[in-house]
Amino acid sequence: MLLFKKYYNIKYIFHNVKYFIMKNKKNSFYSVKSLKRGISIIEALAGKEPELSVTEISKITNLNISTVHRLLGTLIELDWIEQNLRNHKYRLSLIIFELGSVVVENIEIVKQAMPFMEKLSEKYNEAINLAQLQKDEIVYIHKIESDTTLKLDLKLGSRHPSYCTALGKILLAYLDENELSFYLKRIKLKKYTDNTIIDKKKLLNELRIIRNKGYSFDYEEYIKGVNCIAVPIKDYLNEVCAALSIAIPTARFNLDKVPFIIDDLINSAKKISSYK
Repeated sequence: MLLFKKYYNIKYIFHNVKYFIMKNKKNSFYSVKSLKRGISIIEALAGKEPELSVTEISKITNLNISTVHRLLGTLIELDWIEQNLRNHKYRLSLIIFELGSVVVENIEIVKQAMPFMEKLSEKYNEAINLAQLQKDEIVYIHKIESDTTLKLDLKLGSRHPSYCTALGKILLAYLDENELSFYLKRIKLKKYTDNTIIDKKKLLNELRIIRNKGYSFDYEEYIKGVNCIAVPIKDYLNEVCAALSIAIPTARFNLDKVPFIIDDLINSAKKISSYK
C-alpha cells in the first residue's frame, strides 16, 4: 500500500531556522516569539501583493514598524526575502520557491498521482487538480492545465475555501463527525457566486450525501463559469488524505459524459491509493 511521506530538505531548513533563533536569542520565549513573527512576515509576503512596504507589512502582521525593520534585516541576511531597490519594497526570494519545489516534488502522493493525472488530462483535455486539506482550506499540490483557452488562476500552493469547491467538499465529507462539527462552528461562509452554499445545515446535508456517493460536484459555486467533479484519495490506513478533480467550463460541461468522468476519476483515485 502507498505510504504518504514528507521528504523536506530538513538540514537546510533547520540550519536557517536555528540561525534565525540564535541570532535573536535572549531567552527561549523571545526566540519562539521572534520565529513566529518572522514567519508571519513571510506569510504576508506570500499573499496577493508580490511586494510590500514596511508599513504595509506592519498593518498585515500587526507588528510595529521597528520590529518589522529588525526582522526584515534578519530575513534578508538569511536570503529568505529581498528588497526591490527601485521602490524599496520587499518580496520573497527565490529560495522560498526552491524550498517549495523540494517539498512538492517529494510529496509521495504527487509522485504517484502524476501519471494518472496525465492520462485523465490526455483523455478529456481539461484541468486536472490534486489538493489536500490544510487549516480549513484546500491547498493545490499538483495540477495539469487544459490546452484550451480557459486558464484557471489556481497556482500550486495556493489556498482556497473548502466549502464551495468540489475538492474541498469531498475532503470535508470524510472528516469525522467531531472534526466536521468544529469546522462548521468556526468557519464563516462567504458567497462567491449565486450558487455558493452559505447555509450551514444545507452544507452539512450535502456533505453527508457526498460521503455516501463517494464523489462531489461544484456547479459554479466558487468560480462562475467553472464546474468541478472531485473524488477522494486514501492512504495506507484507508483514510482520505487528498482529493483528485477535473475542472470543466460550463460551455463544455456535458451531462451525458459526467458518469464516465466520475468512473475514470474514481478508478484513478483507487489506483493512486493502492500504488506501491
